[in-house]
Amino acid sequence: HAGSGRFMFWQRCKMALARGCSRTAVARQQVKPGGVAQLVSHRPVSSVPRAARSLVAAPKHEPFSFASKHLTRHISCSAAVAAKEETFTYQAEVDRLMDMIVNSLYSNREVFLRELISNASDALDKVRFVGLTDAKALAGREQLEILVKADKDAKTITIEDSGIGMTREQLLSNLGTIARSGTRKFMEAMKEAKGDANLIGQFGVGFYSAFLVADRVTVHTRSHEEDQQWLWESNVGSHQFTIKEDDSGERLVRGTRVVLHLKEDAQELADPIRLAKLIKQYSQFIQFPIKLYSSRKEAKQVVDEAATAKRQEEADKIAKDKEEEPIKVEPVMKTDYEDVWDWRVE
Repeated sequence: HAGSGRFMFWQRCKMALARGCSRTAVARQQVKPGGVAQLVSHRPVSSVPRAARSLVAAPKHEPFSFASKHLTRHISCSAAVAAKEETFTYQAEVDRLMDMIVNSLYSNREVFLRELISNASDALDKVRFVGLTDAKALAGREQLEILVKADKDAKTITIEDSGIGMTREQLLSNLGTIARSGTRKFMEAMKEAKGDANLIGQFGVGFYSAFLVADRVTVHTRSHEEDQQWLWESNVGSHQFTIKEDDSGERLVRGTRVVLHLKEDAQELADPIRLAKLIKQYSQFIQFPIKLYSSRKEAKQVVDEAATAKRQEEADKIAKDKEEEPIKVEPVMKTDYEDVWDWRVE
């Protein structure tokens, strides 16, 4: 039993050291009531060395004590919590880029729609190209299209595409932590051109124009390569963004949905008529159909209650004069118009 006890003690020491505990803490045998060495480091589970992870993952070959199993469950639970939402800091150049866009292009902020539709078109181009050699890439959503929707009540504008979508790693690469090669060139060109709105699309940084009109932006995306759907979110003026697995319940077959939560002074843009004009103005050369969720008046025949009542009254009077039984007259119809909401190609 003494040998077994020493073995278990060294096992706990190895695990504590692997988690980053100080050797002094281990040497002093700082032990919790459950028998687990006290951890003085808070390194995330993902940074635990491979050897330590293999220790935790091999219950068949390592005779764990109850305390060791408790630690294993603690590590697993910590990993699950960390996977829910991760916070990242924008790379310095991206941070400066966003400030420059918001401050320099404010007078022409309607370009946000042009840039987001252009990005959606690029995503559709990519999945169409992939689909030439891999038919599964288009499975479930063969229609390549861009959807634009305004919600006055929610004060949002949504731009969705059925394009290639993004994985978690692509979200990190495209929206925040890695400044693309065109970022610095764009900032230099903007200084020389003094806020030329046409430059923003030339350097691949158009996504950030969303913050011209939105104080919060959420991106729901699902790549054709994986089952997980991801949610990216950031606020205007923030130096950070978050990424987590999307549990909103609104599943995409494939593609990306960008939701702009409009600033107070930009809420007039949540109007289908206004958006239709902007689409025609900025996106007339997009080769994919752009569908706007809008209403139109549709005619329908309805009963004219007042005219029908008058006709019935006249018929009753005639029947009375003739001392006949009154009869029910045919209803008088009229044309009425109602708003019918649907996706319509612009």
